[in-house]
Amino acid sequence: MSGILGPMSNIGILVGTFLTTMVVGNTSLMFLLPGVFTFAAIGLLIAFLPDRPADRGLLGPFRLLDLLRSLWVNPFAHRDFGWAFAGRFLLFTGNAFKLTFGFYVITDRLGYSPAEAVSLVFTATLVFTAASLLTATFGGLLSDRTGRRKVFVLVASLIMGVGLLTLGFATTYPQYLIGSAILGLGTGTYLAVDMALVVRVLPNPDNAAKDLGVFQIANSLPQSLAPLIAPLFLTIGGGNQNYPAAFTAALVFAVLGALTVIPIRKVR
Repeated sequence: MSGILGPMSNIGILVGTFLTTMVVGNTSLMFLLPGVFTFAAIGLLIAFLPDRPADRGLLGPFRLLDLLRSLWVNPFAHRDFGWAFAGRFLLFTGNAFKLTFGFYVITDRLGYSPAEAVSLVFTATLVFTAASLLTATFGGLLSDRTGRRKVFVLVASLIMGVGLLTLGFATTYPQYLIGSAILGLGTGTYLAVDMALVVRVLPNPDNAAKDLGVFQIANSLPQSLAPLIAPLFLTIGGGNQNYPAAFTAALVFAVLGALTVIPIRKVR
């Protein structure tokens, strides 16, 4: 199921990129048009997803401090969850370099105009999504058949690192597409199997939704962190366009993220 659900975020990025190519030159629509899909998707979720209301007799009074406390999961008491969180955080920090600077690699390093880059980003996203769909379900099925998670997450993370490095060192657009394909191949398997791994190491099955919400921080926070730390690498050697250095750093984050799966004990 993770193999089916995992690539949906990539498909969403693909659709959003396609919409952007249709409204080039209108910045407002570039941001507002994808929002229409957001509200439509929320409507479908509310209309068709069966919900199980909570037993209000079990709920105490709402306190903000209690909510904030519930967001803390002790990584020393729940080491496997802590390692899984660290791995996702590190890997997605590296991946955020691509999300943030992929467009600028095409314009600054490959020499295309911003107008040309919009359609080129869509093509690269299409290649990335197709590659991730190819490996997502297959990787999930193979992981289920073998009963192993860690080796799939480890290898997929390293493949993603190679893809990031290829993107950063690309000097032609075909090379950039190859990097997108490699990144997609690793991402498909990673998103499928890592989520299955995470579900097995949750601190408390009775609070699965809350703990998965905490784990979601490892997905979203790197997207804000990467633009802050990237200039440290982009400015190496003078200037502000050292993309090989930045994407080498992304590779390092990916490798570190891959290694964090090794200490996990509850899952093979």
